[in-house]
Amino acid sequence: YRLIALGDVRTQPQIWHRVSEAIYQREKEALFIIGTGDYPADGQQYQQWIDQFFAPGRNLLGHLPIWPAIGNHEKTRQAGDHPEDEKSHYFSLFELPGNERWYRVDYRYTTLLIIDSNSQMGPESEQYQWLLNELRSLRNRFTIVAFHHNPVSGGPHNKLQADGTPKEWPIDQGRRFLLPLFEMYGVDLVLNGHDHLYERSLKNGVYYVVTGGGGAPLYKI
Repeated sequence: YRLIALGDVRTQPQIWHRVSEAIYQREKEALFIIGTGDYPADGQQYQQWIDQFFAPGRNLLGHLPIWPAIGNHEKTRQAGDHPEDEKSHYFSLFELPGNERWYRVDYRYTTLLIIDSNSQMGPESEQYQWLLNELRSLRNRFTIVAFHHNPVSGGPHNKLQADGTPKEWPIDQGRRFLLPLFEMYGVDLVLNGHDHLYERSLKNGVYYVVTGGGGAPLYKI
């Protein structure tokens, strides 16, 4: 069966419209979409959700369900912050399992784990403990993990500091804390966005795909 993975739709709705129409026309048998984040340029602006995401992708989004991960442009608060401070429209526009930040979907041969890379991912965090428990639990044949910030990439967001660590803290935490879990528990595929390009890597038995070409301005590798 076929799945769609896409991310970084924001900013250029005319491009997203062309991309979504191509998927809609060519992938009639796909079952659902996995979103890797950044749907509007500013998730706190309701009209941008309409103009940059829902309206241009109307045919596709009306045809297939989407399991979205949160990008940095959704501008959600970090998990654990006061709920009344939430200004993003992300949580009102999607109806998702669990706490809606990180959640699990099982379908046929696949277990899909969605992570919020805008929230803490270290061993002391609630999210890390949730992920660890899910990876230790009974899963289907293939395990896919999806989140926004790409820990394995040659794109511009993976620039390093003088000490060799990533400049962006979500990427640093992803490399330090998540990659060892993926390798230890046999994750098959990790889907990310953030860098506006397509890139496919194999690292210690795990495939990483960066797919950030949904409509945002493209980057060079």
